[in-house]
Amino acid sequence: HKSIIKGCAYKTLIGPPAIYARSPMRPLAFELSGEHGTLPRSEVIASIEAYGWPYRVVGDYDQLLILETDADPAVLAHRLALTHNILQLIFVCPASEEEILRHVETADLGLGEGQSFVVRVSRVKGRGPVSAAFEKKLGAAIWRRGHPVSLTAPDVTYRAIVTEGVCAFGRLICSIDRAAFDR
Repeated sequence: HKSIIKGCAYKTLIGPPAIYARSPMRPLAFELSGEHGTLPRSEVIASIEAYGWPYRVVGDYDQLLILETDADPAVLAHRLALTHNILQLIFVCPASEEEILRHVETADLGLGEGQSFVVRVSRVKGRGPVSAAFEKKLGAAIWRRGHPVSLTAPDVTYRAIVTEGVCAFGRLICSIDRAAFDR
């Protein structure tokens, strides 16, 4: 029996961004599959409600759902067949290369001394105002802050999801092996 969760770094979460400091719940971003317009979102919310965890929808975009919640991402990852990744949200900004870089250069990324990273950019449906080469620029901005890059075995994976004019940037908590649900 193969695990449904490819990787779950739940215990290495960073603190919530300052914009969410008033809330005891933490911001999570769910990178949803594009197979259906409403089912992935409904699946996330139903799973959270099934466990009785509180939540508040902060953003609802094409293939991206942002919630403030007390939900346990590792538990949710076992239930979500229509979600690709769960991220600890660091920031949301307009989806221009300049804005994303400005935020990455100043945000608390939660990287410890010597921790390596990789950054991945996902343009929902291959569209968006960022270029395909933007991933390298984004990685270089973090590297210039003194953190080593590791493309093969990073300590931390960041994802920038660009959709509907916004970019949600976060630290990967769980990556879900959706094929395991087909078995």
